[in-house]
Amino acid sequence: MANYCDDDNLDDRYGSGNVTAWADTEGDGTGVSDRKTLACTIATAQVDARLENSNQNFKVPITGTVPTLIEDAAVKLAGYWLSTARGVRDYDRETGQPLTPLYADYVDAMTTLDKIANGTLHVTIS
Repeated sequence: MANYCDDDNLDDRYGSGNVTAWADTEGDGTGVSDRKTLACTIATAQVDARLENSNQNFKVPITGTVPTLIEDAAVKLAGYWLSTARGVRDYDRETGQPLTPLYADYVDAMTTLDKIANGTLHVTIS
């Protein structure tokens, strides 16, 4: 199964330097590519779980072209996941999610996925 985002998507959205800093948990540059891939794998699993449990009968994983809105949501979820490794200041009192500068991206991605899942935002998945 292919991920819905990749290193290039993350670097394009957040900048290579930022993403590398978030992914470099050892501080020596090792494992950065693996952590970026893991972030996209986790984001893809989150997207699939949300769509699979919708009332729209989506078939996941997506094997054809990934719709832009779903790719964007996966990139935002992956970026947020990576950013949480750099520490958090607080947690959202309602969701328990760590608050980082990318928390707004997390909320936007989940809102988009919720709208797709409940049919108020239409995407074509082939």
